[in-house]
Amino acid sequence: MLYLDTSYLIPLVRSEALSNRIQLYLESMASSGFVTSSWTMVEYRSALAREVRMGQMPATYFHDCCQQLD
Repeated sequence: MLYLDTSYLIPLVRSEALSNRIQLYLESMASSGFVTSSWTMVEYRSALAREVRMGQMPATYFHDCCQQLD
């Protein structure tokens, strides 16, 4: 099992410098399975909600991202 925290999840839905590297790494580790914590989910939603409040992410995309992790 591979533990994923917010720093690995956010670049999957928002373009960042390490987004491609993280995507490739997670694809290579997919057979290991992934886990995360409830706290990570709170941080993830909070970070994305901030993007919506700042006008950098549409609210519909925020909701889609949150649903994908539920």
